[in-house]
Amino acid sequence: AKTGTDIVAVGSNVTAALSAGTSASLRLSNASFGLRSGAAGTTAFELANGTLTANVDGLGNLKATSVAVQYTGASASVTAGTKVSVGSQSYTFS
Repeated sequence: AKTGTDIVAVGSNVTAALSAGTSASLRLSNASFGLRSGAAGTTAFELANGTLTANVDGLGNLKATSVAVQYTGASASVTAGTKVSVGSQSYTFS
């Protein structure tokens, strides 16, 4: 959705994955998600409350059940408690 000049997205039960060939992979499942993206450098997103599984060659398998991933661009900041909404769904940044 668009709020003013920002693009906003929210979700629940989201899965995100990252892999580097067959040697390393990360997967965050069943997470909550919030995104606010505006002008260059002002993007902020957060994934929280999910389950992380990782497989890294030489390190083995990892699993965590309480995970948060946060990112902000060079010109972005999000105050804890900031709420973004799309329709009836919302996400509150921690």
